[in-house]
Amino acid sequence: MSDSKATPSPDPLIPLRSRTNSPTQDVDYDVSESEDSDDEFSRRPRIPYVKGFTFSAQQHAPPDPFGRDYDTEYPPAQENWKALSQTHYCLSCPPREGQIYPEESRTLTITSTIRSGYDRGAQLVVVDNSMVAKIYDPLYYADTDAWGSKEDVVHNADCDYSREAAAYIQLQKSQAARDVTPAFYGTWTIEVETLVGKIGQQKPHKRHVRFILMEWLRGETMCNIRPVFLRRPVRSLILKKALHAEAIISTAGLIHRDFCPRNIIVLGDNYDAEISVKDIRIKVKVFDFNISTVIDHPRYELHDYAIEAELFRAKWHPRIESPIIGYFGHMNEFCCPGWCSDEDMGPEKWLWKHFHNDPRFIPVIWDPNNPDKDPSYADRASLKDGSDSGFSSGGEVKEEGERSSESDSAQNT
Repeated sequence: MSDSKATPSPDPLIPLRSRTNSPTQDVDYDVSESEDSDDEFSRRPRIPYVKGFTFSAQQHAPPDPFGRDYDTEYPPAQENWKALSQTHYCLSCPPREGQIYPEESRTLTITSTIRSGYDRGAQLVVVDNSMVAKIYDPLYYADTDAWGSKEDVVHNADCDYSREAAAYIQLQKSQAARDVTPAFYGTWTIEVETLVGKIGQQKPHKRHVRFILMEWLRGETMCNIRPVFLRRPVRSLILKKALHAEAIISTAGLIHRDFCPRNIIVLGDNYDAEISVKDIRIKVKVFDFNISTVIDHPRYELHDYAIEAELFRAKWHPRIESPIIGYFGHMNEFCCPGWCSDEDMGPEKWLWKHFHNDPRFIPVIWDPNNPDKDPSYADRASLKDGSDSGFSSGGEVKEEGERSSESDSAQNT
């Protein structure tokens, strides 16, 4: 989501500020295809998603998500797809249909690129200097995996689009989830003119390509921030907000499946040493939902689990699931880069310190003096009161400063 890249620097704030991204590859030439072949489809055409490209989009209702955890049937691939070049396959096999709404259209212009290139998966571009378009064009997906096996790029692009669209649609049902994810501006389709053939002998072909529109977040991903340069309370503040955001998303009925520093963006960079921790105002947002699962979706195949999860959430509402349970023994993505201690049981003790007395979360039972025994949720009946969970009756997340315990816990890290 960020249009910046990490640059080594002794200044702890430089990795937290926006920078200009540089092209990852010459988009006019596909190095993966041969120029010498007589097959007009042997070489992929230039990538159209560059600065200045203007296109007209129509609103599109995506098909049901499919793949892991969904029982949606996917049409079988055409028999000879492995024998076709990537260009030929993408021209002969359109994406799954869904529903197009021609009356709902808009014209967009790419004003900068975030991630664009051959074999990069979905293309990420900024449009109209205000939004990000995530474009699921199979022609520019990698057509072989790490072991050299042929990939069904149309299947992969369809899967990414349908799953991410389903995720964002689900997230809109929760105000709290909307607060910790990019604003969502819908699902769309465009008709892309694709020139095929050798230079001077090219023929135009039309292809339908799907994309989603979302908020352009001008921040920095956690993987581009070097926590060693941050004060310990600031590191804990950011990490705590990130885990809180994931808990909100989970409570909204979504399993992210790729929650890690590269998919978490930090907004705000007032981390100067002279600023008190309690005066720091930052937000954390989570993105990249192309492999996520909506457990409330009618095509979700684990129906018993979905019912059980819904009953559990209802039982504890308005409290939400505790990161202590979700990340106990699973903090490597965060402790290895230095967001919390990597000492024996250090991450688990960090979780316990920051979340076990937080009334926004379901209470957890664990004995730090007997760390080998996993934590578990407390019995609701054992609580004497239904203290505030950090959510208002409308489900909004309370901001920093509304609850003194938030700033207190950050200062006492």
